[in-house]
Amino acid sequence: MWLPHKKQIGLFCCLLATACGFQPVHAERTTQSSVSLSAIEVAPIEGRNGQILQITLEDTLDPQSSGDKRYLLEASIEIEAVPVIIEPDGTASRYRVLIRSPYTLKKIDDGSVVETNSLTRTNYYNISDVDYSSYIGAQDAVKRGIEAIAHDYALVLAARLTDTP
Repeated sequence: MWLPHKKQIGLFCCLLATACGFQPVHAERTTQSSVSLSAIEVAPIEGRNGQILQITLEDTLDPQSSGDKRYLLEASIEIEAVPVIIEPDGTASRYRVLIRSPYTLKKIDDGSVVETNSLTRTNYYNISDVDYSSYIGAQDAVKRGIEAIAHDYALVLAARLTDTP
């Protein structure tokens, strides 16, 4: 029985990927129907978690900080922690952190709304006997969720701006 060599499989996968129309998210666009993510300016977001989201969005959407901005992203962030495991003594031992980020994408030149939507992420953290480790676990769950939402923004906005003339 003949089995293809690993290099042949790799070459076939590369050829297949080039035929599917794949384009890197941060690449310069050559057609008028697609826009680079670096054309999006992120409006200031209130609060400490908002600052983390704004910085992560700026780093994700425009890593080189290029100048020509055509769109404005107005986002906010809402965080809710809900106990999901309640011990027999009535204390919570695990929390679910629900992170919502409603946003509006506008054209800068005329202020017209391109899209209004919301992104959501859920993370979990455990409560330990040590208050400090519980605090750090909660902060880490929020930070991981915010970073995941920023990456979701890149995917959603790249897809949306590809369809925008």
